[in-house]
Amino acid sequence: MTGPDFTRGVEPGTPHPARAGSTQGAEPSYAAPVDPWASAGIVAEPAHDAYPATSPTWPDGTADGVTARRGDRVPAYRKKLFWLVAAASAVVLGVVATLVVVFWPRYPALDFHALSDPRRVAPAVAVTSRFAAATVRGDRAFFASVSDDGTLGVVAADAGTGERLWGSPAAGAAQDWERLVALPDAVVAISAEDDDHRRMVLLDPGDGKLLWERLIGDDDTVLFAEDTVVLADREENRLLGLDVGGQGRVRWELKNPTTSSGSHDTTVVAVTTPDDVATPASAKGEPFAAPLDDDRRIVQISADRSARVIDAKTGTVLVAPRQSVADPDDPVLAHDGRLIVAESDDAHRIVAYDLAKLGEPRVLYTAPDDNTRFAQLTPCGTDRVCAVQTASSDAKTAQVVAVDAAEGGRRWARALADTDDLVPLGDSLLAAQNTTPTKVSLLGADGTVRWTRDGAAARLDGGNLLRFAKPLSRSPDDPSVAGEHLGDEAVELGPLSGVRSATCAWNTEVLACVADEDFVLRRFAG
Repeated sequence: MTGPDFTRGVEPGTPHPARAGSTQGAEPSYAAPVDPWASAGIVAEPAHDAYPATSPTWPDGTADGVTARRGDRVPAYRKKLFWLVAAASAVVLGVVATLVVVFWPRYPALDFHALSDPRRVAPAVAVTSRFAAATVRGDRAFFASVSDDGTLGVVAADAGTGERLWGSPAAGAAQDWERLVALPDAVVAISAEDDDHRRMVLLDPGDGKLLWERLIGDDDTVLFAEDTVVLADREENRLLGLDVGGQGRVRWELKNPTTSSGSHDTTVVAVTTPDDVATPASAKGEPFAAPLDDDRRIVQISADRSARVIDAKTGTVLVAPRQSVADPDDPVLAHDGRLIVAESDDAHRIVAYDLAKLGEPRVLYTAPDDNTRFAQLTPCGTDRVCAVQTASSDAKTAQVVAVDAAEGGRRWARALADTDDLVPLGDSLLAAQNTTPTKVSLLGADGTVRWTRDGAAARLDGGNLLRFAKPLSRSPDDPSVAGEHLGDEAVELGPLSGVRSATCAWNTEVLACVADEDFVLRRFAG
């Protein structure tokens, strides 16, 4: 399966968190941001008119609602007037609240500012030219480096203060390492392939001590849901649910469906939600800290072209296998209650299934000819899915297409040669192009190319992004960085000096990167 990794886990052989109609450097042409307080004639403090500081005085010398002498009665018309004023005030306040909800942006502009001075964090083992990585979850940053003898050192630091919390070599040694993932209850490190196997090691995020480890196959798939590690064990032809906090004990096991010829190939993807694709993510679209408990379903696509929906925590098969859905290597996306499939057979079309029942599919889009290929299925707004469409897999013919996931039909298409990655950004989309140098484009909700620039870009949330002026590198470099809120001018943050930019991770305020000999944290917002 190709496309951004929405499995909340790790596919073997892909880089870890670590582009027509546009002119490079063109400025955005968004409409000005909506100010809800200035809309529809509403003033900043409407309650002042509804409740004046001084009550009106009536001809008999009394103030509204207050009698001049004890025992005097309040005329009925004045009581009615009081309640009319109160009711009108409630209506006005209700209108204001409604306007705020409707017009106030869900993802307002971050408070971007120049990069702070670096806070340096010492490694647990020497930083070498071998594997190095950073990731951020919540208020903690985690770093990894590998010594010359293959020992992995992991360090935790307070993302806000830069305080080093612990350093640990407890993961041990391997020929090399390739992954670092932060879960709520564990830090996961996965080694590179060695003699057809890899090591998966889990450390305690509180102190760096070893929780447990397991030997896995070189092409096994690992993904995460709630407090469960889901392992697609291809050697044993099974799915396993491993307890993160229970020493890796097997919670559940399911055998893979097979074909009559004995083939048992499989693909497993996690079901994502709109919140999952609005969190900080790498330039490849891999979330650093997506919520793992908002939808714990997974979908298994098997060699017999069947699909089934499984509860990742319990192993319960929620929807029985449906036949003739997809091949394991077809592009699929399980998102927001739907299973989207780009079929590889003679149909050359994109279809959608209801995940609750996997009934008859809705045909969303049919390709114009039999040479069409789809890749990079990704959500790109409410009830919308985007893909890269090519003719005979020729990258020069690439165009980004947006399809209505609810009603079907193509919403728009934009020719963008060499596009090989799509990253959702609210209703907009980042499209990375495999050129020299690499480029990235921002596409608006209507498919308009807002800008195309050298370098890379990545999502901070559903309305903000980071821009890197150079391609991301695993060698020390000094790319200039900018922050941008959709619809606003970019804010230059300054050069990110002396870091291996391909190792960087971030939340909405802090960058965490591997430098030449240590690790650094730099604040850019908040």
